[in-house]
Amino acid sequence: MEVGYVRSMGRGPLAAELLRAADWFNDALLERLSAAGWPPLTRNQAQVFPLLGEQGVSQSEIARRLGITRQSVNVLVADLIDADILAKTPDAADARVTVIVLTEAGQRLASDARDILGHLERVLADRIGAEVTDALRIGLAADWGPTVSADSDGDHATSLP
Repeated sequence: MEVGYVRSMGRGPLAAELLRAADWFNDALLERLSAAGWPPLTRNQAQVFPLLGEQGVSQSEIARRLGITRQSVNVLVADLIDADILAKTPDAADARVTVIVLTEAGQRLASDARDILGHLERVLADRIGAEVTDALRIGLAADWGPTVSADSDGDHATSLP
């Protein structure tokens, strides 16, 4: 598919298309996890999983990375703890800090989610082409540099609003 063809399709701004694409993955993932017998998850709960890592992460760090309050993270985490998907444990590096980790059930859920996302990527490649899918991955994984602040225009000579 040529870039000119994509532009001529008259879709919305790139930011809107990125959000629409994320919704496509999110909606399908959450629906398929629920169909597989996992407790229904909200979009906000699903956003916690990529942040956890093997060593876990503090609730403060989750809040910072999601751009939400610690109180909001408390609600998200409490529901996932009640569902036996997450647990709180002392940080191995600093016992004064509590980190959020996946339980055994949470690890199985994460494994199912990885399998589902892999399937969704294959479906996407079948629908829009492997080359386009690969180009998306490359473009999204590229270093975009720091966020463009209000007092700069990034690398462009044109001024931004």
